[in-house]
Amino acid sequence: MIEILFLTALLTVTFVFGMVAGYRKTFPFSLLWRMRHRLLLQQSVADDGPADFVLEVASTEVLHERRQALADFIWGPAGLPLSRMPDELNGSASVPLARYFSSHSSTITWTVRMDHGIDSRVLVLTPRHLTQATTIIYQQGHEGSAWAGRHVIDKFLKRGHRIAVLEMPLMGANSRPVVRLRRHGLVRLQDHDFFRLLDHEFGGNSIRFFIEPVIASINQLVAGGATRFAMVGWSGGGWTTTLSAALDTRISRSYAVASSLPFSLRRRGELSDYENHLPELYELVNYPELYLLSAHGTSRAAIQILNEFDPVAWSGRRGLLYEDCVQQALSRLGGGGFRCIIDSSWVGHGISRRAMKEIAQDLDCEF
Repeated sequence: MIEILFLTALLTVTFVFGMVAGYRKTFPFSLLWRMRHRLLLQQSVADDGPADFVLEVASTEVLHERRQALADFIWGPAGLPLSRMPDELNGSASVPLARYFSSHSSTITWTVRMDHGIDSRVLVLTPRHLTQATTIIYQQGHEGSAWAGRHVIDKFLKRGHRIAVLEMPLMGANSRPVVRLRRHGLVRLQDHDFFRLLDHEFGGNSIRFFIEPVIASINQLVAGGATRFAMVGWSGGGWTTTLSAALDTRISRSYAVASSLPFSLRRRGELSDYENHLPELYELVNYPELYLLSAHGTSRAAIQILNEFDPVAWSGRRGLLYEDCVQQALSRLGGGGFRCIIDSSWVGHGISRRAMKEIAQDLDCEF
């Protein structure tokens, strides 16, 4: 009887410990995940099949046409909205994260208002000692609040960068409006997949809700005297970073972390989120071509950082398969740099210390 009670207690403690370790990503989660990854690696490689990429940009003229096609798809014939400014500067809409940085930086809140009650609140942080000429655009991902990236933001502030912090539409401090749909009544937009209903009801596409706040923020920063920009994002924020840099050549450096792969390399579960696989968008410019556009130009570069042991998506070393393909195209088309870094230093979905070190070293290079 005692042995049964002891065994039951041991199994219960083991189960609870395992649940907590899995939820909080504490020991031995990292060790077990690495073991799982190694065990499944050979099978996944066999399942992936040969790498096959389509990169149909044979000249700079075609490259410019693709960039223009992207802008036209998102905003119509007017193209990239270089005159678009935030609708409210330092208004009443507060961002809770501002209090975290108020002791060592000045804070301003901007609001970009868009159709259907969708807005984006931008937190602009200026360190007490502004020593860097490069302004950082930081884009949070699907984790919601930029609170999850506060340590990354703080590192840029301590380096002396001004930083504009954005969250994805419908997430964090941004609105989640209610819209009336003809066949469904009042519907609250709660995540990005609700944009499919919005597109069907009103026509067009909802991609601009992701990108327009970035462009408006850069426009406002330029009006305030900023001249050099880098953009950093992870997860869905990395996706936003790639597309923003592909559209706006004022972004000289872009760092997309744990963000995307070409469709030909994706596995089950990696074709998710409205924006990540909207067919009409990627018919115009596919992922290898987006990477090309994000990096092309004099003194421009894009670095993609993928976590080898990512428990969410994009794990493994698949990014290395197209790195040379993109860089060779850049060399043929007149310049720009593209690198894919595989981060094996941790188990996680986000920006590691190693990734921050790589980004900081690249920012210190001459533009």
